[in-house]
Amino acid sequence: MNATLVDAPPLTAPVSADRDDDKLLAAAFAADASIVVSGDQDLRDVNEWRGIKVLTPRGFVERHLPAG
Repeated sequence: MNATLVDAPPLTAPVSADRDDDKLLAAAFAADASIVVSGDQDLRDVNEWRGIKVLTPRGFVERHLPAG
């Protein structure tokens, strides 16, 4: 398993209704990620931000993993 640590400065303006979720979006942005997978409702309500899509685990599996 691999992991990359990134320095994620706080967002300058709130994005999610739950400010704690903004930390996840900041980390995804700093890592140049295109997807965040989460079951958190406030984060899922964001849907997409700066090209980062927020998917449920099921949504990720359905869109990105082969059936079988």
